[in-house]
Amino acid sequence: MNADRIIKKILKDNMGLKPYERCLVFTDILNEDVDEKEKLRRKKLPYIAKAFFEEANSLAKAFYFEYGSLGSPAGEPPFELWEIAFGKSCTSQFKHLKDKIIAKTLSDEEKAFIEDIVKQKCDCVDVIIALPNYSTSHTFFRKLLTNSCKSRFASMPLFDESMLFGPLSIDIEELKDKTLQVYEVVKNAKIIKINAKNGTEIEFNLEGREFLTDYGLLDKPGSFGNLPAGEVFIAPNEGKTNGYFVAEFGPTFKFDGNLCFVIKNGMLNEIIGSDNYAKTLKKIIDQHPQAANVAELGIGTNTKAKDPLNILEAEKIYRTIHMALGDNSSFGGKVSVPFHQDFVLFNPNVIVIKDDGSRYLNFD
Repeated sequence: MNADRIIKKILKDNMGLKPYERCLVFTDILNEDVDEKEKLRRKKLPYIAKAFFEEANSLAKAFYFEYGSLGSPAGEPPFELWEIAFGKSCTSQFKHLKDKIIAKTLSDEEKAFIEDIVKQKCDCVDVIIALPNYSTSHTFFRKLLTNSCKSRFASMPLFDESMLFGPLSIDIEELKDKTLQVYEVVKNAKIIKINAKNGTEIEFNLEGREFLTDYGLLDKPGSFGNLPAGEVFIAPNEGKTNGYFVAEFGPTFKFDGNLCFVIKNGMLNEIIGSDNYAKTLKKIIDQHPQAANVAELGIGTNTKAKDPLNILEAEKIYRTIHMALGDNSSFGGKVSVPFHQDFVLFNPNVIVIKDDGSRYLNFD
């Protein structure tokens, strides 16, 4: 099956796109200094996005938008994209808050004001295919579309064409079964402890928080997930994660020597290791202190995900767990910051502690 046919299948089967609906496809444009390998991947993204747009436009009414790279994940996209997604007649009523939206500094009252406008007066797009390099998953933009508009949103940051023939080739029902099996083991967990041979030893407090599942079926109102999919994830309680998380890979590369994240009271307290990414991360945290927040604990469930060098795929690899730093406000947490980055751990031991005792998460 060629790429165009796979894309059409994704739009019809995963997204449930109907002829009478409207689909928004967007991506970002490289405007940073990156190495040649990364430059090649980034330059391919608009071509992939346009392929999705063309297939969507053959099935329904489609819109396409490009914007300059934001430089980090979880940043709010440009307001011009909001105008396409929600309609100018709607966004004109909260345009005076544009700067605060983009800076992610809205108060709870201002968020409620915008949510009320969107629910009552917006004519939103039905399906969103988000293909920027930097994720828009953890944004108010995404949350409004799925929670208030009940749009269906596929988040596909760092996407590579090879994923069409790898993790996206998995049978949806098979992936659903694997994901729900893991969910049944971890749901209602109060504590999860994780250790690994690389030195990881960390404990997450989850009491009162709910695990979510992502298995790629996004055809119901308000659906949201990654494509490729395959994870069970949760926002741990802020201020209560402690231990050591040893990361071997960054978003699209292997570290030059592992980085040990020292987590104290739910925040990244220290980075041990010499890879240059440590400096990048410290710079982000200096600018946005809440980027140090332990935002997410996730468990990969996709047996066809293999690539450790692309976090979109790597965090879905079966038998892995991932920890994210930064924003968790869009999936049950309390921290809103223009940053969210995941780090994958291979071959972990996962101990799940509930009211009725503890057990290991045993992958079959």
